[in-house]
Amino acid sequence: MVAIRAVYHNGQLKLLEPVNLDEGQEVQVVILDQRKLAYEVLGDLVASPQNNDDEDFDEVALFKQLDETTRGTTLSDLIIEERHTGP
Repeated sequence: MVAIRAVYHNGQLKLLEPVNLDEGQEVQVVILDQRKLAYEVLGDLVASPQNNDDEDFDEVALFKQLDETTRGTTLSDLIIEERHTGP
C-alpha cells in the first residue's frame, strides 16, 4: 500500500505528490481526516477534545493539553518508554 497526500478542491482530489500508475489503472482511495488520525495515534496521551468541529478547534489549547499530559517529555521518549514497559 502506498499513501499519497491530496487536497479536495472543486469536487476533485488534487494529488500533492507524483504517482507511478498506468493509464486507466483502478485504485482504491481511503479518506483519512488528519485531525482524527492524530487523536487515534496519540491515543491515551491526549484526552478527547471537548469539541472536534473544525470551526471551534483550538490548536493552542491542544498543544497546552499535550504539554501538560506529557510533562515535558518528548513524544518520542514516551513511545520508547511504552515499548519497554508496555501499555
